[in-house]
Amino acid sequence: MNKVKKFYLVISALFILNALIILGFAAGSYAFLLNQNTDLLEKNYYAKMLDEKYAILSALKIKYEKVQNSTELLSKTLPEDKSASSLMSDLSTLSQKNGLKFTYLKSDVTNSKKKNTDPSLLQTQNGKYGQEMPIIIEVSGSYNNFVSFVKSLESYQRLLNIKSIEIKKESDGAVQDTIIATLKITVYLKK
Repeated sequence: MNKVKKFYLVISALFILNALIILGFAAGSYAFLLNQNTDLLEKNYYAKMLDEKYAILSALKIKYEKVQNSTELLSKTLPEDKSASSLMSDLSTLSQKNGLKFTYLKSDVTNSKKKNTDPSLLQTQNGKYGQEMPIIIEVSGSYNNFVSFVKSLESYQRLLNIKSIEIKKESDGAVQDTIIATLKITVYLKK
């Protein structure tokens, strides 16, 4: 073989080897970039999922705070215990704020299975939605003050229901517009 043919043969081999190296490098680079692109797509997918979960968690946190605030209000509205002393104090304070005299408060439990129950003690009974504490209170004063008292009972923090009201004119020579009102009230408690 002559030198020129050998030279072209070596150059061709080098060119083919160079082309194979470039193709190998290109294939490796393509595989690397494809892997990087897949990793990037995965990272973007998980970042998007994480953002969605964070948004859901934030919404749940807001709902939890609302529920917690509602729970505190519910505990005030429907306490677990009778809290008879605070109830009596509150009713006495409400009547005094409305210019009425708080005469008495007693239990009004009906169909009690206990014998010799003391009506001066506030007692509970099972009701449709929980424990009920039926009571009878009596107040005296002017009719207008009584109306204000009933309105303040409507906005009282504890859940209660005025079952009946009996109003009589005071007859022992007192001021003309003085009345005596007897209210049957049911105060509700948690079960």
